[in-house]
Amino acid sequence: GLAGWAVASSPAALALRVLAALLLIAMGLYLAGWWSGLTRIEALGRGLWRHIQPVASRLLPVSSLPRALLLGALWGWLPCGLVYSTLLWAASQGNAGYSAALMLTFGVGTWPVLLATGLAAERVNALLRRRSVRVAGGVLVMLFGVWTLPGPHQHWLMGH
Repeated sequence: GLAGWAVASSPAALALRVLAALLLIAMGLYLAGWWSGLTRIEALGRGLWRHIQPVASRLLPVSSLPRALLLGALWGWLPCGLVYSTLLWAASQGNAGYSAALMLTFGVGTWPVLLATGLAAERVNALLRRRSVRVAGGVLVMLFGVWTLPGPHQHWLMGH
């Protein structure tokens, strides 16, 4: 968010916003099972994660707020196209508070899936494996991407 704020009045801000929107659309296509291009981005992150993962492992179990924050920052480097796309989207917000809120929302939104994987993996994963659920989630994320793209549709979407 601070990086986005630093370039807010430059052409780089528009480029960041367009890139974030395109990554959201790519994320939606990936979730819906229509395109797997984000796996290439994940492959790039795997090499870096091999070096970060041992440091993250030493922070477990989480016993304090500073450890939790550091672990969360390190987990942002997981080789995951969904995380990378959301981080870029957050960086394009131009406001540290909005960026933090977006990442918090992403975390809260993914928390049920992570929790379900551990607690009720079989039932919830069966639901998440349903094509209709994945397609609906993918289409919703793609709509967020279109909403993020700058253009004349912004006037209509935002109502002003």
